[in-house]
Amino acid sequence: MTTEQQKKKNDIVRFTVSYDAKDNEYAKHRIDADQLIEIVTNMKELINRADRTIHRRQSTVKLYLQAPVQSGSVEVPFLLDNASNAMAVLEYLGFAAGAAVTTFTGKGVLDVIKKTKGKSILEVKTTDKSNEATLVLDGKELTVDKKVARLVTNSKLRENIQQIVSVPLEGKIEPKFKVKLFEELLEDNNEQLNEVVAKEVRTVEFEQSQVKMIENMDISLVPEIHTEEKEATIALTQISFTGSEKGWKMSYNGKIDVSVELLDENFIKKINKNTASFRKGDLFNVTLRITTRITGKRETVRYSIVKVKNHMASADRKIVSDQLEKREDE
Repeated sequence: MTTEQQKKKNDIVRFTVSYDAKDNEYAKHRIDADQLIEIVTNMKELINRADRTIHRRQSTVKLYLQAPVQSGSVEVPFLLDNASNAMAVLEYLGFAAGAAVTTFTGKGVLDVIKKTKGKSILEVKTTDKSNEATLVLDGKELTVDKKVARLVTNSKLRENIQQIVSVPLEGKIEPKFKVKLFEELLEDNNEQLNEVVAKEVRTVEFEQSQVKMIENMDISLVPEIHTEEKEATIALTQISFTGSEKGWKMSYNGKIDVSVELLDENFIKKINKNTASFRKGDLFNVTLRITTRITGKRETVRYSIVKVKNHMASADRKIVSDQLEKREDE
């Protein structure tokens, strides 16, 4: 085998999806042509969505339909080029096990769906400080890799999984779905590029009850709640005279009179004692929390001041000073 031939073989990933049932179609290795088209179409969409999510909106792998195999019930064999990126896609989807997601408790998409039993995900929480995300279910939370969270909460991707796993098995007796991943075994004396020796290295299996679970899986939009904290300079344009967290407004990042929660109780006490020192538009150095809620194409933003660090005013008007706080800490 030439070096070029070996390189080509090493740069592909092979896997199959398998459908088992006791009927007069799958048991006899037959499948409806329209159904096969739907499987291939949804697999292509699934791979493309995962690829672009993982690789920053870049399409890095290409899906091929491999020549049909001879054994099994009904198996649809696929081939992906660009092996390293292809394996990352399959790992995040849960078709393969690997380094990409094994450090996180949730593993791949299929693992998360099994673990949550297809139940509705109410929201997903992310922060800029972590590569993990929290999936919020009814009475339960699950920590997963951030990219896995974005995949498993993508309504279109969940629909692709439904179309691949459960739809071809509707009405079948004792249905079973499998994804089989293969590793190529290269032989030095194998001169023919089209002669492939492959070993099955991983199988993900869905039994009858799990196929039914996928069929009933919720595919509605899941809101993402993203939280980040940053040091910022803001201008307070309205104070709350009730002494509560609500009722404050600020100017920030070109936006005027934006509603903001004030969570710094110490600052609230100080400004209530010395209201006369405040002037509309005074600048403050603060720790600002920005909470963004994304549902489909709709986005809402909420601001919270976690801590007021410095009042940028003359010494006789300063309500709070970072220099004073430093001396107190010492």
